[in-house]
Amino acid sequence: MFEFTQDDLDNFHVLFRHEGDEYGKVGLWITDGQFYANGVLEVRASVPFVAVANNTGLVVQRGGIAVLTSVNLSAETNLNLWGKQLVFEVTENPHHGHLQLQHEASHFTQLDLENVHLAYHHDNSTAVNDHFRYV
Repeated sequence: MFEFTQDDLDNFHVLFRHEGDEYGKVGLWITDGQFYANGVLEVRASVPFVAVANNTGLVVQRGGIAVLTSVNLSAETNLNLWGKQLVFEVTENPHHGHLQLQHEASHFTQLDLENVHLAYHHDNSTAVNDHFRYV
């Protein structure tokens, strides 16, 4: 492959297959048709993994509802997985509210977070802190 677009990246049409050293660099030339820039893609190979990349927490009013997005919670992996293939399974429910997609949620996906489909509903108790666990 010698050329690809941002749309190709956004639609997962570009796949990198690792062969060789654990670390490498690829030089890129980027243009919008009028302006040009040089870039470098750094590649670091590792054993397969899935990890939480972001967990900022959430602030919600008492009795209120707040939407969780990939800004609040996200995963990263070096496997060929994304969106609905990355599943978060709730192992401990919130104590003072519940998670909801279109129904009470016991699991959700990275795609649910990216598409702003997951919400937390506080139960209107006087509790000011809550948490849930997931794998």
